Amino acid sequence: MAVSVAITRRHNRRHDAADRIEFAVLEQTIWRGGNSFFMSPQQFRLALVMTVAAANRISLTTDELVDALYADDIDGGPDTASIIVRKHIWRFRMVFRPLGMTVIRERQNFYRMSIEPMLGAIAA
Repeated sequence: MAVSVAITRRHNRRHDAADRIEFAVLEQTIWRGGNSFFMSPQQFRLALVMTVAAANRISLTTDELVDALYADDIDGGPDTASIIVRKHIWRFRMVFRPLGMTVIRERQNFYRMSIEPMLGAIAA
């Protein structure tokens, strides 16, 4: 059984399939505009949290991202949890840029994902 979550963004009252972001939960894969990326469980969880926050125009602190990443861990994760989060964000900046998704550092410990329309894929 496949479980997926789709986040769709509307631009100028139009819905374009290229702007749809899909998360395949069991496969830990993200799709957008015909491109797919397999992720580790931690990366997938963090990407999902950041994308949902972006859809609601919410910035997240490093501590909130650590909490999202290690919510199931009794001791709140390793001592290096904030470093691990920053490494994932660095990777997201490289992987998601071609998809029109950018992670922006707003203030000292606040991050926001910006999701732009996939203009190149809309022409199809």
